[in-house]
Amino acid sequence: MDDSVKKVTNKIISIFERRKAQIYASALLYMAKAIQSFRIKQRNNVFWTNRSGLAMDLMFTYPIKKNTIIGWGMAHAVDYGVYLELSNDGSHEAIRKIINIYFPLFISDVKKLYSDTA
Repeated sequence: MDDSVKKVTNKIISIFERRKAQIYASALLYMAKAIQSFRIKQRNNVFWTNRSGLAMDLMFTYPIKKNTIIGWGMAHAVDYGVYLELSNDGSHEAIRKIINIYFPLFISDVKKLYSDTA
């Protein structure tokens, strides 16, 4: 491989790695915003009535980074979290409502990152 091809190859790899880092940073930002929004809302019992506060305190977000897959998720750490999300036909669900706010913003950031032509 001659030097010019090697330089182009390295530049492409560098751009790809930099974009992966930017996407991961964006995932971290939106997962933090999501859990913060959940906790602010749930302090006022927006999703369900807090009895002990345990379910609210143990809700968490987590990053996903495996090979070329980057994203984030949200989950309960209490056994009855599934009940909170699915009872009463989902009328008290929190995760989907929060994800529906912040995941589109994350995807929009990713699309902007790949929409440049430079």
